[in-house]
Amino acid sequence: MGLLSFVLQVLAATTLLLYSVRMIQTGIDRAYGANFRARLSATTSVPGSVMIGIIIALVMQSSIAVAGLASVMAGTGILQFGTALAIVVGADLGSAIMVQVLSLNLQWLAPLLMFAGGTMFLRSDVRKTKQIGRVLLGVALVLVSLQLIRTAVAPIAASDALPLLSEIFEKDAVTAFLIGGCLAFAMHSSLATILMILTFVSTGFISLEAGVFLVLGANFGSALVPVWLCRGMNSMSRRVPWGNFVFRGVGAVIYLFVMRNIMQSVDVSGMSEAQALVALHVIFNTSLILALPLRHAVGRLVEHMINTDQQNSEPKDINHRSVLDFNIIANTDLALANLRREVLRMSYLVSSMIDPLILMLKNCDNESQAELKRENNHLSDAFDMVRNYVSALSAIELQKKQKKQVRNLFEYATQLSRTGEIIVNNLLPGIEDDVKAGIQFSTAGEEELMEIHEKLKANIAIASNLLLAIEINTAKLVIENKDEISKLLRKSQKMHFERIRKGSGQSVQSSNMHLEILHSFREINGRVASVAYPQLEKADLLTESRLVMGELTKDTPSS
Repeated sequence: MGLLSFVLQVLAATTLLLYSVRMIQTGIDRAYGANFRARLSATTSVPGSVMIGIIIALVMQSSIAVAGLASVMAGTGILQFGTALAIVVGADLGSAIMVQVLSLNLQWLAPLLMFAGGTMFLRSDVRKTKQIGRVLLGVALVLVSLQLIRTAVAPIAASDALPLLSEIFEKDAVTAFLIGGCLAFAMHSSLATILMILTFVSTGFISLEAGVFLVLGANFGSALVPVWLCRGMNSMSRRVPWGNFVFRGVGAVIYLFVMRNIMQSVDVSGMSEAQALVALHVIFNTSLILALPLRHAVGRLVEHMINTDQQNSEPKDINHRSVLDFNIIANTDLALANLRREVLRMSYLVSSMIDPLILMLKNCDNESQAELKRENNHLSDAFDMVRNYVSALSAIELQKKQKKQVRNLFEYATQLSRTGEIIVNNLLPGIEDDVKAGIQFSTAGEEELMEIHEKLKANIAIASNLLLAIEINTAKLVIENKDEISKLLRKSQKMHFERIRKGSGQSVQSSNMHLEILHSFREINGRVASVAYPQLEKADLLTESRLVMGELTKDTPSS
């Protein structure tokens, strides 16, 4: 019974630790995620890329999340392979530094953070303040979960069987390495895994030597996680996590064999075992940065590993294939599900059209334009199919609720179709003319557009979720994001006129295009968010002219 109690306590504390880290990531992403994506796309130099990766990983508490962002941007051409790899390697070091911070004795801070974070999250009506409160709560819960692990482990640390377990890990470094890798892969968080290992070492549950092998294994396993998560992306995206795996995975194996041979001669008398373990973790990830001059050779290696042509053909066929089936239209439930999936496909097409727009402000070549027009043709074809399908459904006797669903889906499909026309007919010609004329945006103006662009992409992804499942909190978030984007649009227009007033030559030259982009983004923003209104109206969260603000800002546990 004692063993069962111990296992349950450790599992519960580990689950809380994972939840806490995810809570921090969610808060940071909702408050500042678009800004981070804009910063990622703006960096070019290797030192700058490493520093950006460190900073974002420190804030987001996850090098895996940064690796995912960098991979997506590399796949769309916004980041070069070498730059993306430098960002990811920097993020690994940032995560290691955060381990150092969270491993300090900060238990006195947990109640303060919990009170402050809880007050901000529950009492504030300002979205960003609520998310900062969420982050503070997450940090407090990380500290609480680590203390729970220490408490659970303490009675076992004096067990007679414990030295035997530790001795097995010490003598069989490879087994300990693989167990550490499996833990990190299963938990999908190197931060949480290594914090847990540190706690085991600091309480005497395992020895320092065993902890070294487990930590190196955790580095190996966490390098595999982005490879697994990005397996369905295009080849350019998948090269980044594979390149990071070559760096981090191979480095971890080399360190394993080195440390196994020198552990007996290492003197750590000047620090605690936990501090020594953190120092090794930081040194390991720092050494990977010193190896970045090899990034081009690694790039050629992963390019041979991943064939571009094999990857890129099939997904496009799937994305451009209608899912509507006229043979099942008599089964209204299945027909409605089909219709919903087709509108969701249109949403994905719109997202793929919006994604390269900022990149095209610098390079609007013929191939990019042709691809954008092809995507719009696919979007138009999809809308035609939706219109025909809705027409066929109208000939069938539907329930009142089903008729409303069909109407809402058709209206949103119309909005998505119009979004494609805005991009191709309004934005694309102006971008093409300005790029050919050599007109460039001011640095400030470009940063403003990048931030709005990232937030718009993020809101499209959130809005798409409403086509999969009706969720009031998601609908609220879509409208909150829409309002935030609208504020940014107004602010950018104001700042643009201010730069013109001060005589900025670049702002004067790019004025027409800057304002056209703002106008188009404003229209796209409203059309994308329109999917949320039927859900909010059904929940009585809409007045005739605006949201019921008291209800909108009221959070629930699922938000």
